[in-house]
Amino acid sequence: MLAVVSKTKTAVTSGDFVQAQKEFDKFEDVWKEVEDGIKAKSRDNYEAIEKSMDDISGELKATQPQKDKLLTELQSLEKTINAVSKS
Repeated sequence: MLAVVSKTKTAVTSGDFVQAQKEFDKFEDVWKEVEDGIKAKSRDNYEAIEKSMDDISGELKATQPQKDKLLTELQSLEKTINAVSKS
């Protein structure tokens, strides 16, 4: 999951929001496979990831996505994923 977030961040940094959307779609596919396990392990982290995903998806679909907002959300998502992998 972290690799997908990293690729999404790279695309956002370069201003390629179409590519960022494609990369983030991959995250959603991976998430479907692991979300039940994470939900069972840590409901708080599960809900944080769900919220970040909604925020990122919504921003990527905006007419003019805000790069700074996306990068902040992606960094937050990264931190939560790291917290889950350590628990």
